[in-house]
Amino acid sequence: MSIVSKNLKKIRNAKGLSQRGLAEKANVSYTYINRIEREVYENPSFELLNKLAKALEVPVEVLYREDNNKELSLLEILQGIYENTPDMKETIVGQLVKGLIENDLMNPDGTIPPQVDKQVKNLIIEASRLQATSKSLKKGE
Repeated sequence: MSIVSKNLKKIRNAKGLSQRGLAEKANVSYTYINRIEREVYENPSFELLNKLAKALEVPVEVLYREDNNKELSLLEILQGIYENTPDMKETIVGQLVKGLIENDLMNPDGTIPPQVDKQVKNLIIEASRLQATSKSLKKGE
């Protein structure tokens, strides 16, 4: 079972939601949630995962974590976002990462100096949420 499908099902069950209940709360298709959990859809979009995370009232990065008892490294967050965002080079997150590297706040290998680690992680997470929101707004135009 993929990490995303396993975590989605685990968190959904922990919150006492059925697949249909989560679908209604997230305003997405029940069938789509069912197919993610059954791994028919192996790489759901970040936009969809963001909607599901909001409905589950958890940070979206929790859906990517292999071990939800430990904090994700920045590299793990970026890998999860990159794998689920086909047009990464054009995203807000991609632009942010490029700027962080150019300003020596992030190393090219994805590591962050300890003194700015938490702030940079939070900034990237918020940028990814903004990206998902902007895509939703564009689709609604």
